[in-house]
Amino acid sequence: GRYRLWYETAGQEHLDHDKYRMGSFDYIRYAESEDGETWQHPSLGLLERNGTKQNNVVYGVPLIDNTGLHGATVFKDPSAPPEERYKMFHTGQMGGEMKERYLRERPNELCAQSHTGGDKLEGFFGAVSPDGLSWTPLEDALISQVSDTHNVCEYDPVLGQYVAYCRSHYLMRRSIGRLASPDFRRFPLSEEVFWPNGTNEPYDLWYGNAKTIMPGTTDYHIMFPLRWRLIDDSFAFLLAASPDNVVWSPVPGGPVCRPGNPGEIDYGTVAAGVGLVNLPGD
Repeated sequence: GRYRLWYETAGQEHLDHDKYRMGSFDYIRYAESEDGETWQHPSLGLLERNGTKQNNVVYGVPLIDNTGLHGATVFKDPSAPPEERYKMFHTGQMGGEMKERYLRERPNELCAQSHTGGDKLEGFFGAVSPDGLSWTPLEDALISQVSDTHNVCEYDPVLGQYVAYCRSHYLMRRSIGRLASPDFRRFPLSEEVFWPNGTNEPYDLWYGNAKTIMPGTTDYHIMFPLRWRLIDDSFAFLLAASPDNVVWSPVPGGPVCRPGNPGEIDYGTVAAGVGLVNLPGD
């Protein structure tokens, strides 16, 4: 009987880029709302942050101090047993034994950008929860792939698969990729669904995806791909649609939302997130 929101924040440590990698101190916090506009941030007492558990943090260090997290999405899985009804999908880094085990067992499942030159290996990770509050991270990476943006995952009951959309790189240019697997604990490398091609200007790239479904449906798939115009360093999102959650086409008409004017809060970038909802009052 309420709206539930999981949102990602970065700690003050995140500002020290020379010492910490992106995502080392990102956290998932939880909020609730009766109307989708005014939000309460309950004190849950789950994870310590700044010396206290009186906060709304549900995921982050110390649960994942060996991997970190970035670009996370929480979704509800109708196919799962009760203890795994909620799932989380995010990026992180493999190191030490986890990295060595991955390279030993899955040597051919690495995207071109997986090796960053350091001692870490980029990848996607998962977590499960019975209620969306108490989380258990999965032991191993789902796949080694670089995606430094908002990643979306869901269970598709028609396909009987977990389908995720992420950042990919086609000919070393930012693109939107798709991953699908019947097993949430192991994914293949992504395949591109949107990439800079002849339908785009030469200075356009695809940044985020914001894949979602129309509320109340299971097979009405839409996406708000975020287009980055390098020529003026601006972002706007468009509308795309798919009949099967596999093949995608842009909807004619150009951007459905553009950034604001110089000096305004939304100048330069405006982006969509996952999860369309119906608001009260029709």
